Amino acid sequence: MDRNVDEYLHAADIFTFPSEREGMPNGLLDAMASGLPVALTPSAGFSDDLGSDGREFMIVERSAAALTQALEALLKGKSLRIRLRRVAPRRVESRFDLEQSLDCYSALYHELVASIN
Repeated sequence: MDRNVDEYLHAADIFTFPSEREGMPNGLLDAMASGLPVALTPSAGFSDDLGSDGREFMIVERSAAALTQALEALLKGKSLRIRLRRVAPRRVESRFDLEQSLDCYSALYHELVASIN
């Protein structure tokens, strides 16, 4: 594991995530938490907890042209970048807090054990 991830994220201007299939992508969460404006493509498995298009990130068609256009919009659109930089970290903090995640896993495991008995 690279220990310089925070340095890389803080050195970047934008983050793109063109994956076709993901569960809960930690790299995307890290980018959002660090305040990077994010352009991503639709992906099977993304949770609605990540946020919504145009609010916490931009969702764009999975093509070179669409990604290029979105990245240009992020680089040129100062107000869009500022909004994403402000909103996305709060979303990650409120939805993916470690204690909250552990509580959800604990509740799920208790539910599973109860269903076996």
